[in-house]
Amino acid sequence: MTTTRTPEEEVRLGRRKILYTRLWWLAFHGFDYVWLVYSGTWAAYFRHGGDMDVAGSTAFATLGLLNLLLYVRLQCSSPGFVPEAPADAPDSFDTDILLLERGLDQTTLDAASGMELHYCRRCRVHQPLRAKHCTDCGRCIEQYDHHCVCAGVCVGRDNHRIFVGYVMVQLLEGLAAMDMAITGFSMQDSIEAWIATNLPYIVIYISSLFTVLMALPLSCYHVYLVLSNQTSWEHARRSHITYLRDLPTDASPFSRGCLRNCWEFVTGGVRNTWTGPTARELAEDDSDDDKAGHIA
Repeated sequence: MTTTRTPEEEVRLGRRKILYTRLWWLAFHGFDYVWLVYSGTWAAYFRHGGDMDVAGSTAFATLGLLNLLLYVRLQCSSPGFVPEAPADAPDSFDTDILLLERGLDQTTLDAASGMELHYCRRCRVHQPLRAKHCTDCGRCIEQYDHHCVCAGVCVGRDNHRIFVGYVMVQLLEGLAAMDMAITGFSMQDSIEAWIATNLPYIVIYISSLFTVLMALPLSCYHVYLVLSNQTSWEHARRSHITYLRDLPTDASPFSRGCLRNCWEFVTGGVRNTWTGPTARELAEDDSDDDKAGHIA
């Protein structure tokens, strides 16, 4: 029997997930670094012919520090919330000053594309294009990408760059940790003794491998999304999104070319400019096709 949660319960559950994720992250990284340093593996890994590889050790430590800073920055970031309606506002309240207040039985259109804007009954606002309500956050998110359970954050317009950078640094750190863990393994007379002696390195290697197996495809996927100016929600649910389902599937209506898309992403520029066919143009094309069909 399935249990239906209220919006408030969904938000509380989402906050608990964030807490558990943060505790997991701290435990995972804390154990890795403490054990590698305490066991002497760190020093042995960077010692070559009796001399310490200061540059390599510094680079590894910098990578770990950068990962920590990006993680903290990501946790403190906002995905970009759509302003909620005031508590005493009428049900037809709309936060976009370019749109007139109107009833729920009337259609509200985006000014640039002519596409219908979805009305969120929980936040009581007409969502801008690319926005979506996140049940874990209890808010509508601008340029919603996804709610990341592993990182414990919602990814949207304002923190997508931080998330991509964090994932890529996490990938590099995972690869480096795997390589260092391998050097800590030692041969034993029996399999039981080998497991008992090398258990910390087994844990580090497997957890790092798990991180790499998640971060590598995720990094590649988000590079593709950045170059094509899409979000993972738009890419995965294209056929169900009102402003995308009637468009050609070979491009994003927000794409301005790979180089421009990448530049706007890196510099934090505007990535919400509609460049695809408008609703009127699509309607005219459908009308022309219908006429051609009748003539044939």
